[in-house]
Amino acid sequence: MIADLTQWEVVRVRIRPADKDLHPAVVVSRAAVCADTRKQTVNVLYCSTKRPAVETGQTDVVLNSADGLERMTLVNCDHIYTVRKDSIESRVGRSLSITPRQCPASSQVTRSKSSTRSAKRSLFSRCPNRTSRR
Repeated sequence: MIADLTQWEVVRVRIRPADKDLHPAVVVSRAAVCADTRKQTVNVLYCSTKRPAVETGQTDVVLNSADGLERMTLVNCDHIYTVRKDSIESRVGRSLSITPRQCPASSQVTRSKSSTRSAKRSLFSRCPNRTSRR
C-alpha cells in the first residue's frame, strides 16, 4: 500500500481484479480520505493510452510527461471507480492537467454528505426509467 496518498496523484492500479496489467489512474478522493488509515478505498479516474486517431471528448483530459506518464494518456472524467488502497501498486506522478472544473464527476467526490444526498435525489428524479421508492 502506498503511504501518504494525496488527491490528484497519478498511481498505477488494477481497476478490475481481472485486468492483466496495471493502468494509470488519478486519485480524486479528498485529502482526509486519502490520509485516513481506517478508510480502505479511494476514488480514482481511470486512464488509458491516447491513440492519435481518437478524438478527445468534452469530459476527457489528456495527461503527459508533465504529469509523470511515459506517453499521452486519456482520462475519462465521466466515471469514478472505487479501488482498495492496497491494490495501488505504485506512484507515478501528480496530475497538473486536471482541475475540478474539467472533471465534473470529481467535484461530486468533494461535496459534503448533505449536498451529495440532494444531488443524488435530483439525479434520481430526472431519470426517465426510475421506479418509485416506497
